Amino acid sequence: MPVPETSRPLVAIPEPLVLTPAAALFSLERSRVLRESSSIDALAGYSAAANDLMAPISLVLAADALRIEAMRKEQQKSFEETGWEMSPWGAYTASLSPPPSSLGRDEGRDEGEEASSSSGCAGWFLSPEAREAALLRSFPSSSERNQIKKMLDETLRVETEAAEATIEAAGLGKQEEKLFTPQLLLWARSQICSRAFAAPSGGNNDDDDNGIVPALLPVIDLCNHSPGGGFPAWGVVSSKKSSSSSSSSGSGSGSGSSSSPSSSPPPPRLCWLRNAAPLSTGEELTTDYSRLCGSDGGAWMANYGFVPAEVK
Repeated sequence: MPVPETSRPLVAIPEPLVLTPAAALFSLERSRVLRESSSIDALAGYSAAANDLMAPISLVLAADALRIEAMRKEQQKSFEETGWEMSPWGAYTASLSPPPSSLGRDEGRDEGEEASSSSGCAGWFLSPEAREAALLRSFPSSSERNQIKKMLDETLRVETEAAEATIEAAGLGKQEEKLFTPQLLLWARSQICSRAFAAPSGGNNDDDDNGIVPALLPVIDLCNHSPGGGFPAWGVVSSKKSSSSSSSSGSGSGSGSSSSPSSSPPPPRLCWLRNAAPLSTGEELTTDYSRLCGSDGGAWMANYGFVPAEVK
């Protein structure tokens, strides 16, 4: 598949690999996590009405995390009674920092290990110890730390309400309610907050790009932050040498398709990452997170759990 011509390094992700709210709803139905079409409709309705576009994505991550945990504990046979299947993003979910001890991960954990609540997640989801350490590193003023702490507490409260509302909207039964705990959904939402980029909501049809939606971009979201680093862009790429167009996306993607007046399928759409400047051999490919948070230290702490040096 041809990609945009550039002399700069890039990573290209086909649109079907991008986890968006629309892709998540489709996956939840296909994997039988939500068996009834009414549950899909109710979840979609809640997500739209509450402007909670993370809700469907959080359920996909949570369901995959439960399947992964069952496999780890060799409980696959009993877990298959639910009828769930792993989503196409199961391997991606397995690469994330694991959920907290609500899934029994305290068993076999190395002494001092707290990966699920101290790395790779939003600041509002950090353990109290990790949060305090992050605040001390980032905000020298005690009054500022207290202000940010109150903001993180309020964000946690709002996210908890959203997690509970997602479980209720999905109409999960008693068995699933015991599995889909608010804590598990909070873990999933924190992963989305700290990893999501924004992309056009119109899918393959640029004319429908009337808004942006959060999206998880496997591989691209492995990149660390660096001022002036690269940033994802969406584009329709055809086999013709000169026919490619792109649009930049903020840090949370859209999935969809459009009918074509001709018999030919729409040209493939990719999300790609170009570096802002040529890289030397062995130099790290990075992204610039500041498009979401700018110079707001509180926003950095809430979304990423850290504040970069250039913002302090």
